[in-house]
Amino acid sequence: MQLNKKAILFTIDALFALMLCLSFFLYINYYFFSNDGNPYAQYDLLKVSEDYLTILEKSNSLSYILNSGNLTYMRDYIDTLSVNYCANLTILDSSNVPQYSVSKTGCLNSDQYVISRRVFINNLDPYMANMKVWYYAK
Repeated sequence: MQLNKKAILFTIDALFALMLCLSFFLYINYYFFSNDGNPYAQYDLLKVSEDYLTILEKSNSLSYILNSGNLTYMRDYIDTLSVNYCANLTILDSSNVPQYSVSKTGCLNSDQYVISRRVFINNLDPYMANMKVWYYAK
C-alpha cells in the first residue's frame, strides 16, 4: 500500500513537471519565433506614400485637383498604385477641413496603415495633402 501512494505522488509530480516544461517551451517558441511579418513593412508603406505625394506636388497635380475639382483625375492617380497597396488621398484646407478625398477602387479600410502629409501652396493659400496607405487584404 505504501508503494502505491509513492507511485501516485510521483506520477502527479511528473505530470506537473511535464506541463510546466511544455508551457515554458510554448512561451519561448511564441516569444522568439513568432512571425510578425516584414519588420520594414511600415517603412515601405511610408516610402510609397511619401513618393506619391512628392510626385503629385512636383507635377502640380495637387493644385490642378484643387483648381479643377477633378476627382476622376485624383482617383485615376490613386488607382495607379500597385495591386499590393490601398490608399486614401485627402486634401485639407488651412483649417483642416477636407476639400477632396478619394480612395483606391476595390479597397477596404484597415487598422494597420501609415499616413504621410505634404503641405503645399495654391493661390497663396496653404493646403495639406494626407495620403493614408495600407496593404491590400482580400
